[in-house]
Amino acid sequence: MILDPGESTAAGHPDCDICIVGAGPIGITLALELAAHGLRVALMESGGETPGTSGQDLTDGTTTGDPYPPLVAARLRGLGGSSGHWGSWCRWPTQVEWTGRPWLSGSGWPVPYDALAPHREVAENWVDLEPGTWEPIDRPSEVEGFLQSRTRFSPPTRFHRKFDRELRESDRIQIRLGTTVTRLITKGDAVREVEFRTATGDRPERLRADTVVIACGGLESARLLLLSPMDHGRPPGDAGGWVGRGLMDHVKVPVLDSIGSPAEFRTTGLFGEPGSKIHLAPREELLREHRLLPCRFEFVPRAEPDFAQDEVFPALGILREALYGTAGTTRGSRVLMRVDPVARRECRIELGTTRDRLGQPQTRVVWSIGDQERRAIERAPILLAAALRAAGIDHCRVSGAPAGSDAVFGRSPVIYGHHHYGTTRMANAPEHGVVDTDARVFGVANLYIAGPGVLPDSAGFPTMIALALARRLAWKIAGVSAPG
Repeated sequence: MILDPGESTAAGHPDCDICIVGAGPIGITLALELAAHGLRVALMESGGETPGTSGQDLTDGTTTGDPYPPLVAARLRGLGGSSGHWGSWCRWPTQVEWTGRPWLSGSGWPVPYDALAPHREVAENWVDLEPGTWEPIDRPSEVEGFLQSRTRFSPPTRFHRKFDRELRESDRIQIRLGTTVTRLITKGDAVREVEFRTATGDRPERLRADTVVIACGGLESARLLLLSPMDHGRPPGDAGGWVGRGLMDHVKVPVLDSIGSPAEFRTTGLFGEPGSKIHLAPREELLREHRLLPCRFEFVPRAEPDFAQDEVFPALGILREALYGTAGTTRGSRVLMRVDPVARRECRIELGTTRDRLGQPQTRVVWSIGDQERRAIERAPILLAAALRAAGIDHCRVSGAPAGSDAVFGRSPVIYGHHHYGTTRMANAPEHGVVDTDARVFGVANLYIAGPGVLPDSAGFPTMIALALARRLAWKIAGVSAPG
């Protein structure tokens, strides 16, 4: 059942088993899983039926530190959330990535690599991928010191379309559109009520639920915790001071130019196949020797790609054209580098001094590119260029750098993934994170968080991992045991 703001108020606020905050990909699939186990779900969504069409101004905020994209363009409010402009990249981490690297403090996961195995196939189906996509394919390449690594693509799936009928026909899910959760009211060690405002109401209202799940993205989930101090005066889960901290995002930058024609590089397989992309990734031995952050290099012919029009922000095509070139041109090829960062406490979201139209403090992102990211961006392209030359590909140069210079960073435009990992990070103990290995907020008996914010490591792409974690959480809440 889907209710608009007026219908939501008229329906009153009956108690429910589960209240989920946010009806993006994670909130939708979590609600469907919980309903399938017989639970009554209230799904609270600040936006309307189509992502980005209403309530979008509430996503705005400010940034400080190194330049960072406008927050209002990074996330969509509305049914389906940010799947409305999802780029559809899907890659599962390797076991080494999941375990972490000894020279990278804080890397890796606090749960076993196979913990999400029972949920992978279902998550594949949710994003319309063929079975087997989960397994990362890393294979030898002709470029010494580097592997070929495959990334797959969803069609992409727009969740507000894919699950529209199921959501409307469910008698256990009540979706309240135009409903912005503004505070969690706690007493003792539990959430007692959820406070919210509707688009048509002029005063806060409240709803009771046995269990609350925050699923409104890495920025807004942390913001809601910061807006909900407990009796002791600190946000839920903040015993270790990690709420909002450890913000990570993928950094992508052009690093090599003029490396050959598209036809030449198609023969190497580095452009992948339909529905996939092949990257070159440094071998573990190379990363360990130079103590580098993990990274991947994407080979892009200047005549490609033919991008699908962005549904909500058409201007993003201009940025893509600047990075990749216009379809039909013949300007050679270039290499883009993507860096997987590690969590740093100084990168964070906090409550700013400006307020939204509901009177709530807006999000302020404090962002910087760390020394490890800078070193990877400066060093890894030089290693790749040398390996390409050794493989017989000698017509390449570092992007934007003058002849004879190895400088990279600061000479090329930076693009971010808008992935927002780590702001409510998962950990084994409260001094190291915000949620435990079941995604329950430390110190609060009935509060959970789902979505990219709980991811403690930036390996892979967040959507598939977060979806599998959401299904695992649904099983936990419903009391379902995993096979074996």
